Amino acid sequence: MKKIINLSIASLLLTFFSCSKEHLEPFLKQDPEKLMFDYKGAKRMFTLKTNEAWSVDLGGADWITVDKMNGQGDKDQSQVITITVERNTGDEREAALKIITATQQSVMMVEQERGKITFGTPSFTEPLMPTYSLDGIYLVLPYSRGGVPDPVLVTTRVSGTGSEGVVVADVQADLTEETGTIRIPLSGVPAKKGEIQFTLSLLGEEVVVNAVVEGNDDPVGMVYLSQDFNLLEFGGDQIANTPGIALVAWDKLDDNGVLKDMLPANPQYKTVVSYADGSQDYFRFVHPAYLALRGLTGWTGLDVYERPGHIKLNTSARNGGYITTPALSQIQGKVAVKVTFSMAKANNNDTYVIVDVLGAGTFDDGSTSKELNPLYLQWDNRELVVEGATSATSIRFSAKNNVVNPVFLLDNIQVLKER
Repeated sequence: MKKIINLSIASLLLTFFSCSKEHLEPFLKQDPEKLMFDYKGAKRMFTLKTNEAWSVDLGGADWITVDKMNGQGDKDQSQVITITVERNTGDEREAALKIITATQQSVMMVEQERGKITFGTPSFTEPLMPTYSLDGIYLVLPYSRGGVPDPVLVTTRVSGTGSEGVVVADVQADLTEETGTIRIPLSGVPAKKGEIQFTLSLLGEEVVVNAVVEGNDDPVGMVYLSQDFNLLEFGGDQIANTPGIALVAWDKLDDNGVLKDMLPANPQYKTVVSYADGSQDYFRFVHPAYLALRGLTGWTGLDVYERPGHIKLNTSARNGGYITTPALSQIQGKVAVKVTFSMAKANNNDTYVIVDVLGAGTFDDGSTSKELNPLYLQWDNRELVVEGATSATSIRFSAKNNVVNPVFLLDNIQVLKER
């Protein structure tokens, strides 16, 4: 019996000293061993358990912060450490954070994906043309992976044979949105045609934009649009005070579910007085195929009526009429054009004709609208110069809505290169 008691005591002592050794042995555990972040940055947590005092060494990674740089270990409880990683605006990066105790150390790997801003295809709000001011023209650079909280300095160098006279000032760009555009204003006046290179520097990156200062090589007098309305034959001639002809009846042809007027296969005619129209409103009631026969494909308008060799706009009951030329698609680059036309008012009142530049360009006084007082029942030949016309430019004619019956006649519209 005595022997058994002695053995039991020895066993208890062995167990006690083993447990004491386990708790006294220094240990360091962390979970996980690696943290990964996207380019936007974020907060992540890991756990640390040790029975010693500890500290964190960031290894010079100034883009990482931790909420606790040191602490006292607790053998019974894990501690939670929060890592904050800043937004990455550069290449993929990593850091090895060391958790250090008096006897041990472990490594926490922190990796972050590439965060450089991605740039799209640049463009210019208008063509770059020699001898034309660049004021109001922007170089537009799309971007993604923005979200930069502070304004970004963008500096630009220009070079190349077409760069003489081109000025680009430094700008502070707003890249707070994830996607957007950087708009860089241009100024100055290009002196000549040629290639031009814009080198943009921002966020440690360079973006090269190649462009061309393009001149228009069309000869002066080049005709970009000509409409004499000579294909129009119905209606009376109010200016010549002569009667005309009109159809006895129109055929009807479907236009997207609407029946509209079309020239019959065997037309029958009647005589009409000098002030009679030869059609209904071209753009509400006449089939596009008929407009094509009259050479008016691409024109748009409202309350426009056929007369022999010219058109009439508005009626005694409707006064919102207008007609707009097709865009001057033959123009390459930017030019000054001369717009010539003939007009007359059909009533002896204060009808004014409004001429507007649409799409691009201005009149030579900087305006986009002219108000003209035509002669009464007498062709009044006018010409206007439009600066900076492009392939997007079109010309609209309408009447000022200031009188009853603002009816006017229009003929011989021509647009040609001025210089």
